[in-house]
Amino acid sequence: MKASSTVTFVRRKERYAVLRGFQLLIDEKETGRIKRNQRLSFTVEPGVHHLQVKKEAGGSDVFTCDLAPGEEATFLVLGNKEEPPSLQRLDEPI
Repeated sequence: MKASSTVTFVRRKERYAVLRGFQLLIDEKETGRIKRNQRLSFTVEPGVHHLQVKKEAGGSDVFTCDLAPGEEATFLVLGNKEEPPSLQRLDEPI
């Protein structure tokens, strides 16, 4: 049996878009919505995955990651009024 991998998204308690959730996409499929001060994890198959975060006015660049079996990748979801949302991969889970 192949070990699974995990993708975790973290959104801090910023003041922007307090009531709005940002769409989370893994491999072009919406997997959830993340609100401020929230952490969401998704189990995925090992291998290459394409991640993106969107809000109604635009989306982030697509982030490509290659996950080994059992690996967990954590991404910080960022966004403000002037720029589209973005993802930042973290070296250590928070």
